[in-house]
Amino acid sequence: MGESRGNNTSACWYHEPWVVFMALVLLGPIALPLVWGRPGIPLFVKAFITVTVTILMLGALIGSAKYIGVILEQYRELTEAMK
Repeated sequence: MGESRGNNTSACWYHEPWVVFMALVLLGPIALPLVWGRPGIPLFVKAFITVTVTILMLGALIGSAKYIGVILEQYRELTEAMK
């Protein structure tokens, strides 16, 4: 557990770039604390990642809501046609 890589003694496995990237891909905004807690990333990059992930998540939520609305409308039409 206390292993370090190279001469950086405070490196944790969750600060590895691939871990942060995979967490963002798989968890979305839940992984943003990993971005903000990772040393070495400039502030403007952290802000850009945060804004990008937030916009993508909002787009996914809006798209999902529209898709659910279409499915419910088709369901209503189907149940009316079966009466």
